[in-house]
Amino acid sequence: MNRGMKIILLGLLLQFMGAGAMAAQPNILFILTDDQGWADFSETVDPNYPEAHCAYLETPNMNRFAHEGIRFTDAYSPAPNCTPTRRSIQYGMTPARQRGTEFIGEFDGVGHLSIAQYIKQANSAYRCALFGKWGEVMDGSWAQQNTKINPTALGYDESDGPTTGNHTGTYYHQSKGKEHFARNFRCEADENPKLTFSVTRRAIDFMARQADEENPFYLQVNYYAIHTAHQARQETMDTYAKKADPDRQLLPGVGPMLEDLDTAIGQLLQALDDLGLADNTYVILSSDNGGEQAYASLPPGSENLPGRNAPLRSTKAYLYEGGIRVPLMVRGPGLQKNVVCREPVALYDLLPTFHELAGGKDVLSAEIDGASLGPVLADPESGQVKRASKALFFHRPRFKKQSHSAIRMGDYKLVLSWTGPWEVGKQELFNLAEDIGETKNLAQKMPEKTKEMTDTLISYLRSIDAEVAE
Repeated sequence: MNRGMKIILLGLLLQFMGAGAMAAQPNILFILTDDQGWADFSETVDPNYPEAHCAYLETPNMNRFAHEGIRFTDAYSPAPNCTPTRRSIQYGMTPARQRGTEFIGEFDGVGHLSIAQYIKQANSAYRCALFGKWGEVMDGSWAQQNTKINPTALGYDESDGPTTGNHTGTYYHQSKGKEHFARNFRCEADENPKLTFSVTRRAIDFMARQADEENPFYLQVNYYAIHTAHQARQETMDTYAKKADPDRQLLPGVGPMLEDLDTAIGQLLQALDDLGLADNTYVILSSDNGGEQAYASLPPGSENLPGRNAPLRSTKAYLYEGGIRVPLMVRGPGLQKNVVCREPVALYDLLPTFHELAGGKDVLSAEIDGASLGPVLADPESGQVKRASKALFFHRPRFKKQSHSAIRMGDYKLVLSWTGPWEVGKQELFNLAEDIGETKNLAQKMPEKTKEMTDTLISYLRSIDAEVAE
């Protein structure tokens, strides 16, 4: 082998090894926001869609973070609603496999390993913590009955406990002297809105202690913001009261609450710098589902504005892009900066990714639907995730407003509605590369593609004994 060929092969090997080999015992900080849509930024996350942002919002820290690493334009939450997504992330499985597509499901975690447990399996030196919203259960009485899914049982050394989802708040909002009374989507002044700053302080304290003790750590910070009820600091609300009207259909409290959240995320990133941890820490930022759009609660006069998730279709709760396409940004040692990755990925890919970053070499259980993002972290533009199936699966059959499932294969996405147990109703096929807004149903024009994707989806659901439409 000549010298030139050796150099080429060495370069390819280093690229293949990727991020996981570039940092010894790296720290991992995963920030999960609540109900933050794909376009809920003051700058777009996708340069192909410059309109996918909101000029009314202020997110300077998240914008800066996006430019410091890799932005995934085609990232998906496992579900269009909170609890199924959080269970899925913790175990690397689809909600369909967990038979947990709604808030309360059958899955209790027994016999399965969580993110924290897999990381400690990879390297027992890691300390693991989760602060903020747990959200694995939504009902207090039910939580008392099923205590198997809680942070301690899942291997977390520190946490806020099995906290539920919809944090407190009374509801009002004043804008230019006018009150918008609409259901309960208004904004309350609070010095610690949605517990954002106290959660941040606990996270920073944890990082500082691990730095002092020289422990590698996995830290998951689950913010309650920007879920309703809306809360923000008074000074932030005052700033927004002076702004012009939003350029999108936004609930009144989203702007100030998101800016307070952005401030807190900036504090986390600053703490990494101050503690000397930034160069050895992977930071991941995402959201549990798409943005909420309560049309009946919008301020008067906003009916003709672009929707909150535009150019995406629909909102939280639905399997169209507006409900499940979410922001995903990653920065860390050895990663490229200010680059875009268009590989379709899902948040259930995070468990195998974190396991690999922590040094894990073992083959994961066959029940894990996710696959490591290592290849695309190493090569964002041309790398490919090596998953068992070339598809991403989504399933919400028990949703009363629309019993439906979805599958993404390459550029194509199929949304399938159910009329009964295994009874296929409407089929909607979209080419997302050409129609990100899912406006042109190609099912009749492309019957073979429609059948292929329908068969692949149903085959997967049957193979895991998924829940069925009622």
